[in-house]
Amino acid sequence: MSPRILLLAVSTLFYAISFSQNKIEHYYNYYGRECLVDEARFYSLEVKTDSGWYKTDYFVSLKKLESAGLYEDEDDKIPNGSFYYFYPTGVLEAAGKYIHGKKSGTWMTYYPDRSIKDSQNYIEGSLVGISLGWYQDGAERDSLHVDENGNGVYVS
Repeated sequence: MSPRILLLAVSTLFYAISFSQNKIEHYYNYYGRECLVDEARFYSLEVKTDSGWYKTDYFVSLKKLESAGLYEDEDDKIPNGSFYYFYPTGVLEAAGKYIHGKKSGTWMTYYPDRSIKDSQNYIEGSLVGISLGWYQDGAERDSLHVDENGNGVYVS
């Protein structure tokens, strides 16, 4: 075996081993408890990145994405980055950002027909500013205005 081929084989083996150590798979039942593959409702894949652990969850029977986002820790306790949540149909249900485990910026939620349900603003995990909610037919449902001290007015 030539030195080049040997080097390529060793490099490929090293890459395969390192990638497999940077990937974690789990199966969960309806209640979110880890279970055997045959009993699973959800499949979870976590991949180690230079920024943390990127986790994707799937509806097993539908083979569709349920959620995706980055965590700072391997235990998935501290979300950090953009997160997306989906209905079983594959339609976006919610999207927003976390910074070190706390909601930050604008979070949007949607009805299954893709119309906007809610728009909320967060600073360090607290609702701040104007939040709006709509009925599925597009009519405004409610609004909330909260200052940085937590004082606010809610209209419904």
